[in-house]
Amino acid sequence: GYVVEITTPPNIPLPSMNLVDDVNKLYISALKPTAKQGLVRVSGLAEFAGWKDIGILSEPDRAQYLYEQTIHWLPHLGSYEKAFHSCSRPVSADDVPLIGRCDNFDNLFVNCGHGSKGWTLAFGSAALLANVINQKEYVKESEDINPEPYSPNRF
Repeated sequence: GYVVEITTPPNIPLPSMNLVDDVNKLYISALKPTAKQGLVRVSGLAEFAGWKDIGILSEPDRAQYLYEQTIHWLPHLGSYEKAFHSCSRPVSADDVPLIGRCDNFDNLFVNCGHGSKGWTLAFGSAALLANVINQKEYVKESEDINPEPYSPNRF
């Protein structure tokens, strides 16, 4: 995936919540400003195959696209310093996270494959994994999450 970080002065208006543009596949987050600066992080897009150098900005045009879409939504950010990055967001084959114990190893538990939804699903995924590790039985009428759809052994 690709990331654009825009550094701003601390006193300019920034979004108070995350902005999601599903059409253009970008997610805009204003991180907590400090006394010296604000920071807007924009992430989006994905490479599904053929990325040779993880961490290297292999497709700068894609990061530039994210920036241009951000300026469309928040034009007042266009004059500030920006930095482009790339990152790895592993995603499972069916776009459903892998959470649970691996059948072939008694002591191997996984919580991965969330793709772009890692932060969004973090708390629920951690709670589910804790229940699996503690061998807590799933009760259908409870608020617990059914572990079966997330099993790493489903493939």
